[in-house]
Amino acid sequence: MLPDDASGQRQRRPVPWYVGLLIVVVAAILVCDGGGWLVVRYFSASSDNAKVDDCLADDGEARPPYRRVGCDDGAARYRVLAVADWTGTGPNPCVEVPGASRLYDTEDNKIVCIGDKDADPTKSANIAREGDCLRIQRDADAQRLDCTDPLANFEVLRRLTDVYVSELRVPGTPDDGPCSDIPEVATRFAYQWRSEDVTPRAPGLPGRHYDLLFCLGRVHEPPPAVPDAPGSCRYLAADDVLAAVNAVAGNRYSSVSPGRPSGPEACTYQLSKESGGRDTVTIETTGIFDWPPPDGGREEFMLDGERAAWRANPIGVGYLGVARPGGNVEIVLVLDGGSPFLREAAVEIYRAAAPHLP
Repeated sequence: MLPDDASGQRQRRPVPWYVGLLIVVVAAILVCDGGGWLVVRYFSASSDNAKVDDCLADDGEARPPYRRVGCDDGAARYRVLAVADWTGTGPNPCVEVPGASRLYDTEDNKIVCIGDKDADPTKSANIAREGDCLRIQRDADAQRLDCTDPLANFEVLRRLTDVYVSELRVPGTPDDGPCSDIPEVATRFAYQWRSEDVTPRAPGLPGRHYDLLFCLGRVHEPPPAVPDAPGSCRYLAADDVLAAVNAVAGNRYSSVSPGRPSGPEACTYQLSKESGGRDTVTIETTGIFDWPPPDGGREEFMLDGERAAWRANPIGVGYLGVARPGGNVEIVLVLDGGSPFLREAAVEIYRAAAPHLP
């Protein structure tokens, strides 16, 4: 999704802030913290007289790691799209440059905005505005598309630039993030043209700064399991949760509560046991495309043609992640005292939700 890192290495691709299917007791963060961010590192070097429409090739021995070449040179990979004055404070000027996907800065306080040499600037995701649509997929750059195009899978509901997002949240309190007041938001997708190790704008508080952040709703999804349900609750009916778990647990559960939103992209179901007590199932579509899941220690396997990863802990919490075309999905089960059927139950829940998932 992102071009090569300015160091000459492939960059991580933007993944909304949160993207994925998670059935968990805890909510995943597209925007884990997810969902995804686009990182383009910047370097301090002479401007080398860079001019708009110059072409650049990778040069790992140089700083910045590029060399100017003719645009018909086979090594040419990038085109200079803009050269602007910038001291590093205030909005990043490359945000508004069509096709810009990386940058480097110079010793004379100029920013050189560059992008893939042959990219179509009219499809550049960074210039999308509210009401525009995007195609965001795994292992490819995000594109701006007409909303009538069936390949578009997200609509921009809010566009923010030069924004700081706090990561400080008290458990049990409502989400107060930049997209929290928009019920239709499915995920966040963020770009950061500078180093990801940015000092928070609020001293002492954990958080991240983003040059550009989109609040996104999904479009062209499969028919929902629960029409008009909020967020991830629309992908899985409560009765399907109960049937999936009882199919492997021997009718251990007598009832299930309707899904309730439990985070920006999470939905939680309460299972009541015949013997008393309750267990929980959480499903989350995070919009994150990075794989494997970042927490590590998971067993990877194939599940109905999709990459999947499983992890369980001794106290009865199981985590199933599935790499869906529309972003990772996580399913978390919390069963009191643990259970030998945790993984099997998570798989059956995923299969119940799969026809409705992006």
